[in-house]
Amino acid sequence: MDARDMTYALLRGYVLDSFEVDQTLRNLVEGFRRSRDLLRLATCTHLFNWQLHTVNDFRFLRQVEAFFKKNSCFTDRSVSAAKASEKFLDSEELCARTNRRLLEYLYCPDGQISERVKYARAYIRRALGSFESFTSQLPALVRVSAGATVFSNRSHSIPQMKLSRRPYCYGKSRQRLKDMAAQLGWTHIFPKECETNRLELVPKDWRSDRTIACEAEGSLALQLAFDTWTKRRLKRFGIDLRDQSRNQHAAWCGSLDGELSTIDFSSASDTVSYSVVHLLFPPDWAAFLDDTRAPAYRGKLGSGRYEKFSSMGNGSTFCLETLIFCSLCYASGSDRFLVYGDDVAIEYERLPWFLKLAEFFGFVVNYEKSFTSGPFRESCGKDYFRGRDITPVYLRDLTGTKPALCHLVNSLRRLCFVDSELGAVLDSIVNENHLPLVPVNECTTSGVWIDTVDASQLGFLRVRRMGGRFGPEVHAYKAYVPRTRHLDFSRDLRGYFLWFLQRANQVRVQMPYDSNYQTQPQTATQTSSATVFDHGYVRRWVTWHSPSKAARDLYLSDKVAV
Repeated sequence: MDARDMTYALLRGYVLDSFEVDQTLRNLVEGFRRSRDLLRLATCTHLFNWQLHTVNDFRFLRQVEAFFKKNSCFTDRSVSAAKASEKFLDSEELCARTNRRLLEYLYCPDGQISERVKYARAYIRRALGSFESFTSQLPALVRVSAGATVFSNRSHSIPQMKLSRRPYCYGKSRQRLKDMAAQLGWTHIFPKECETNRLELVPKDWRSDRTIACEAEGSLALQLAFDTWTKRRLKRFGIDLRDQSRNQHAAWCGSLDGELSTIDFSSASDTVSYSVVHLLFPPDWAAFLDDTRAPAYRGKLGSGRYEKFSSMGNGSTFCLETLIFCSLCYASGSDRFLVYGDDVAIEYERLPWFLKLAEFFGFVVNYEKSFTSGPFRESCGKDYFRGRDITPVYLRDLTGTKPALCHLVNSLRRLCFVDSELGAVLDSIVNENHLPLVPVNECTTSGVWIDTVDASQLGFLRVRRMGGRFGPEVHAYKAYVPRTRHLDFSRDLRGYFLWFLQRANQVRVQMPYDSNYQTQPQTATQTSSATVFDHGYVRRWVTWHSPSKAARDLYLSDKVAV
């Protein structure tokens, strides 16, 4: 069966298994399924009535939506691209209005707003710390990413390739790159200049793509240095951007006592206007961020100058928006707030001022994903209803590749019970596609999980000698493992800056495996349909380790037929 038929078959099995759900809701969803009414299936939570229905009814409707909302097989690429273009232009227009409004505010400030703005600026100043300390540590803060750049697609942008060619940077970044290289004793570097980043489209949900920018690699290094510094500094203020669990716990608490509200914003990274950063950030920090940003764009949506400060793809955007929302929470009088990007958890009584400040700075609340009252809260990918975790399993990619299907089966197993209809559909997918069986482990794409004892009895889990004839004996199994694009390379600080170095005799730095790499920039390619399963997988023996509790929770006793 194709991906769409598979989705509807899985939905039918799930509906038949949901005995505890209100019969009227089940009949409505089954009617939508039979008529293949995609819009109603993907937005069916509006059927929920807080007075009439139970938590099981709400979890049921959320899971039905999750079968379709982010399912790429229902996406019409031309329609989704057009909506992404429309949303991008709307965001630019919103930023333009915000820039004009903030310019008027500078000449005629509002008394109440001005006082709150002072608190927001004070928070950002304390959070960022000394700019001189940042610049003195700049060489140690730089990171080299593996993402696509302004003139290279992702397959030609792994760190080793970036280290082997002359970088591009934005005009204002050139001197900052030279100053940074001088800290390492290098005085002759010649980065190329460009003034635009490259806009591309990537999937968001079944209705729309989203825009993302590919940055110049030289300026991107400086952006990521700001990202590294800010994450370290924010951790001192209770904001850990490497851990979403605190925001998720806040959502759980809010679903129980109602004291914390969870707020989400529409296109938050695309609505950070240019004037907002210059108004809230200290001048030296704002100047650094301004120098490292792309002032203009080009790509499939045409070309133009940005009204926003930075787009998705800019290495500083995530920390930038987190800092801004933290400062607005602080200026609202909150002392229990948590922020992760545009996911905000804040006390209910502080909401009026927070929402007023957010609107003043041009941000638009996404009321479909914001919850201020009632027993439900959502934050950082976790859903809670009166303290119960009702997070659905989202179907994202049904490409038909075996690792993708293994991920699908393992993820949906936790919705099954013995002799369930959904379990029977999953068994048929396993058998029709000859998916390999593996013992329970922490990787959902490795194969279809079965009990460890069964895996040993069936010969899928064996004792093998790994690492050669004299290697240790370990428990191992054959699993799908992604082909890595990263090779080991030295992490000496100077190695991070090799790609800035252009010697007088034009000797090109050669990497061991890269002798035939072209010196000219690669032609940009469309990446809108790229997914986690697009790169190749190989099956090989890997060492088995006892899975974590999280992986065990996903696995139920329902066995897969061999």
